[in-house]
Amino acid sequence: MMNVANEILSGLVNHPKSLSNLQWLHYDHEGSLLFEKIVLQDEYYVARTERSILKSNADEIIVKTVDNRNKRLRIVELGAGTASKTSILLAAAVKHQGSAID
Repeated sequence: MMNVANEILSGLVNHPKSLSNLQWLHYDHEGSLLFEKIVLQDEYYVARTERSILKSNADEIIVKTVDNRNKRLRIVELGAGTASKTSILLAAAVKHQGSAID
């Protein structure tokens, strides 16, 4: 088993800095909680940008992804975590429930 403290120190003294060998930490309970805190930081623009894109385009995404043969919609989870991105699409799908989608 790797020594996490040594891996962190090694990654932070490297140029460029990296913690890529520690991705597995995100997948235990404590790592998931930490990651949720990280994505809420102003510096972490990726999650904020993804949510913004989904919010701006959710209706169009839903309309274009309905299978017109059987009028079914399949939504997949957009990454592990709290389903915050997926919930944007689910809310749009509910708005279109029962409406004609061509």
